Amino acid sequence: MAASKYDQGDRAYLRDPISRIGTVEDGAMQATEAGDHERALFLRMQALALAKLIHEDPSVQDRDMILMKAHMKLADTYMEMGLGEQAYYHGQKAMDRLDPKKPGEGGNTDFTVTTLTAVARSMIKQGDSKSWNYLSRAILINHDLHSPDDITNYPIHEAFGDMHMGHGDAKAMLEVEELKGGHHKKSGSHGDGEDTKDMDYEKAFDEYGKAWELIAGKEKRKMLRMLAPKDARMASIYSKMAKIRGIQGNDEESIQLYEKSLACHEKADKPNVAAIAKTEYELGVIYHKHKKYSDSLDVLDKAVKKCEGKQELGNQPLLLLVKKQQAITLYDGNQVEAAKEKFDELMSFQRMEYGGSSVIVAETLKYLGDVHVALEKRPIAQKYYNRALRILRKRLGCKDETVRQLEHYVRQLNFFM
Repeated sequence: MAASKYDQGDRAYLRDPISRIGTVEDGAMQATEAGDHERALFLRMQALALAKLIHEDPSVQDRDMILMKAHMKLADTYMEMGLGEQAYYHGQKAMDRLDPKKPGEGGNTDFTVTTLTAVARSMIKQGDSKSWNYLSRAILINHDLHSPDDITNYPIHEAFGDMHMGHGDAKAMLEVEELKGGHHKKSGSHGDGEDTKDMDYEKAFDEYGKAWELIAGKEKRKMLRMLAPKDARMASIYSKMAKIRGIQGNDEESIQLYEKSLACHEKADKPNVAAIAKTEYELGVIYHKHKKYSDSLDVLDKAVKKCEGKQELGNQPLLLLVKKQQAITLYDGNQVEAAKEKFDELMSFQRMEYGGSSVIVAETLKYLGDVHVALEKRPIAQKYYNRALRILRKRLGCKDETVRQLEHYVRQLNFFM
């Protein structure tokens, strides 16, 4: 019986794992740059298997480092996919092999810093407050190895920014939950009225600014809002800063920062299509919020084309988010017939992805009800509202706040239920 291509590949790995691991990692890098995280994950799992084979050979001088790097690369891929728990597991596997010496004792290296930062990022994803300890150690070691002004500090500052952003987002979510429950006291506020949620967002913005400065160079540090250097490393930093300004209601600055992010993405040797599509979606949302409907539709159309043009992106929730925003923008921009077609298309995709009785489909049914009200087709609108309510009552229960809000909304429109 002939061996499969995978059996043949396994034997090749066993024959020469050291040379093969470099080839596999190159493929994983290419997949990551193309936004194909599933393939990158598959390849980096192979790389870890190869690293374990290499580690069993005592004659290989750098076998511990090879295994650590394989775990770290796999952790990075899991992070890109939003899987913090798996990223943390593999980051800890790398941490287990690090020299435990403290800064100044000669046992720390650049890889120590990289590993500490990566583990902290995975902890941030999980909302673990201990991430601060890892980042603090990382920046102390890096200052000891290099200097506070060295560009290698920028990923640590960006991670600190992510940590503060996470704190702000968590407090914002608590405030929403408390308001839903009828509580008026904001969990993110002190007795003197100081909003700690906004303080966290400002701390995050400052840390992103420090990362920006390190990439831009000393001569540009005082010109953050005047210059837009097109360095690909700044793309994610600009996007995160834009998100903060959007949350704070500063739409104009948010738009400028998102536009700078896209300009930086385009300067990359191999632009990350997935990241660009996500940034275009976020920019489209802000354009819509600022009632720049034409600009919003233009950038959202670009995002859809990128999603549909890449098979690995086409099956992602991002495509559905973009299509939903397109439909909402068309509706708010008074293009009601076009909005109806887009909502119909969206619902077809959602049914395939989530099933016809999902809460997400119910939301789209409600939007279709609104569209038919605007088209003065009230009997059809009534049917959509009723279908949405049936799904929500079944899924969430009749006493759920979302159900009650929709019932109240329908009554205001003088529909029966």
